[in-house]
Amino acid sequence: MESGRNYGINTMYSSSIGSTFTIKFSGGMGISYKGSVDLSALPQDLYEDVQTKLSEKNLSKFSRENRNQYITDSVIYELQYKDSDNKFTIEESQASDDFLELIDSLRPYLNLELK
Repeated sequence: MESGRNYGINTMYSSSIGSTFTIKFSGGMGISYKGSVDLSALPQDLYEDVQTKLSEKNLSKFSRENRNQYITDSVIYELQYKDSDNKFTIEESQASDDFLELIDSLRPYLNLELK
């Protein structure tokens, strides 16, 4: 386990990922929805991308990036692994293109519901 920070609170996160990943999307056009994906059901290459690029360590890093205060309709992503107490909030303006592309790649596998 490695020590990390989220919202100024010390948290612990593991370098391995859980079996279910949940993403809540809000902001943007005012529609909020939430979805989860069973990571074991993903194609191997997508699973490996999630394992490396969306590790809790990386999500913690992304959530601390500076936000662009001039973007008022930015999508907000809340991400959490089922077996973790850590929830990561990342605004679209904080996210890299790789992050956004990976989230888009996960959308077809998410069981989405409006929130």
